Amino acid sequence: MADIEIEIITFKIIIQMKNLLIFMSIAVLFAQQGLAQTKSISVNNVNVSCNYRDLPETPLNPIYFNYAVKVNINGVQSGVSESELVKYSTIAGQVKIDNPSRADVLIELSTGNIIVTQREIKERKVENKDKKTGNVTTTYYYKVVVKYTFTSSYIIRKGQEVLLKGEPYSTLRAQNYESKEYKDRKAAEAFWNDNKDALIAQFYRDLALKSANTLSNAASQRYGFLPNTARDVIKTTNEKKHSENEAFKAAGSALKDVLTAMTSDVPLDRGKINGLIEYYKSIPERYPDPDHKADVRIRYAAWFNLCKIYYYLDEPEKIGEYADLIIKNDYDSKDGLKLIQSAEELMTAFDKTGIRTRHFVPADYFSSGE
Repeated sequence: MADIEIEIITFKIIIQMKNLLIFMSIAVLFAQQGLAQTKSISVNNVNVSCNYRDLPETPLNPIYFNYAVKVNINGVQSGVSESELVKYSTIAGQVKIDNPSRADVLIELSTGNIIVTQREIKERKVENKDKKTGNVTTTYYYKVVVKYTFTSSYIIRKGQEVLLKGEPYSTLRAQNYESKEYKDRKAAEAFWNDNKDALIAQFYRDLALKSANTLSNAASQRYGFLPNTARDVIKTTNEKKHSENEAFKAAGSALKDVLTAMTSDVPLDRGKINGLIEYYKSIPERYPDPDHKADVRIRYAAWFNLCKIYYYLDEPEKIGEYADLIIKNDYDSKDGLKLIQSAEELMTAFDKTGIRTRHFVPADYFSSGE
């Protein structure tokens, strides 16, 4: 009996060991499948619009000043008033006043005449063949084609010093107009004859307002605080089997919302962004393997987003640390170089102007003595 009991116990042990081996084999198989599913991870771009205020490329002294606009309309077919051109001639973020004699900076915009250099009736011939009869019918269409010139110029002064000159339009830059098509040459000619005065006035108005816009952009870029909207990207992940995927995607969505809420007047909400900073900083600590593709890519995405956060927090000095890590990480390392360049450009703008933010209301900022 003892021998039989020993054999039964031995048999049970063998069965248990076999079951254990089968279980371990299954566990290893599933583990290997899991590793295979998460050995890499996709990193995708998320487009985001970011608003901030450009700092002046050529800041004046003082950097915040008042200015006035003087307009000279020399054309007889203007279609636009001096007050309109004064209204649309601006330096973003600076103080506009009415009295030129009291202005720190004076803008003078001059517009000339519309001169029609060529007018012709152009003919277009269309032939249609009937599929059944083979007969060909010919139809003619006519339109008025006009070429004309317009002149405009501006000059910006600070006292007796000429800061900037420009010619948005000159006689060397021909303009073109084409009417709609008519089925009769006389109708096309009549359209021009009946409407030419109104059309020329409209030409004048459009080009004069475009001249004011060109002037405003040039002046605002050099001396003003122009609101700007940048099309930028942040990073997200796409791998359902990766344990961090959902959390990383949620963080990216939250980051996009915070960046979108930022305006040229209102900076990033620091309270909302701090949690995201801590989350992205934790990623490299939890996924440190230098040889694991998924770890390498998710670290890159986290460092990239940190660089973007500090860029829009107006803290360029902190970007270099994470951009260097991107370069050493050896995945899309060129992005690290681009991020370092953007940080350097921002620091240059700060050093040039003495202003350390791109999110402010100029009147409030300078009245507070910051």
